[in-house]
Amino acid sequence: MVDILPTHSCFDDALANLIYLMKREGIAPIRTGRLLIVHGIIAPYGEDIAHAWLERDGKTVIFSGVIEGQRAMIEAELQSYYADSHVKESTKYTLFEAYAAELKSGHFGPWVEKYRQLCPDVQKEVANGRDGTTA
Repeated sequence: MVDILPTHSCFDDALANLIYLMKREGIAPIRTGRLLIVHGIIAPYGEDIAHAWLERDGKTVIFSGVIEGQRAMIEAELQSYYADSHVKESTKYTLFEAYAAELKSGHFGPWVEKYRQLCPDVQKEVANGRDGTTA
């Protein structure tokens, strides 16, 4: 079994992976809702963590990780990923919904307050008023 370590930049990674896939596959999967950005809460080690990934056709998950010191984009079967990551809840966005949320907030996520509470760096941005909100 291969160890996949976190990048600690999953919200940025999800958008970067989406852009990469758009360049490779075109916009059709996004326009038809077959490729979605997902933000959620996972607990793979028992503690809640905010996380972001992509879902393709409701069958696979695409995320970034570090394998043997190298950053990689990984595609996994959706049900296994949800079980292994202990996904507690999630919010799915089309590219257009994600773009609107990014414009409003000034960052790549998370945009749900409950998820944002689990991201200290984003909390600092919110406290400093850098995300378009009034702290």
